Amino acid sequence: MEFRKSEWLQEQVFEGLHQRGVSLVGVDEPDLPGLLRPATVVTGGFGYVRFHGRNKANWWTGDNASRYDYLYSPGELEEWVDRIRSILERVPVLLLFFNNHWRGSAAKNAREMRLLLQERGLM
Repeated sequence: MEFRKSEWLQEQVFEGLHQRGVSLVGVDEPDLPGLLRPATVVTGGFGYVRFHGRNKANWWTGDNASRYDYLYSPGELEEWVDRIRSILERVPVLLLFFNNHWRGSAAKNAREMRLLLQERGLM
């Protein structure tokens, strides 16, 4: 389950998802009011993280192309290593999905993340 508003990130919702075996999707998106902060909550049998990009300038005013026009820096990907490790300690499978698809950024960042996780022994 991927929520789009921060109000949904509360213990009662987490418990309901857990009782139903539904995995909560963690997200990486711009640091803007009302959007979700990165989380490592595990509620189902697998983990799932979506990387939407951090394009603050076009998030509310752009279209689907410009909103996701973002290339993560190595440092921004590095921020997720400990979070990923934490999730993997609680589930056998973790899916990472890069949604910053404009100009092939998703493919580039997915390759970079794979290498980073391999270097850290997480893959």
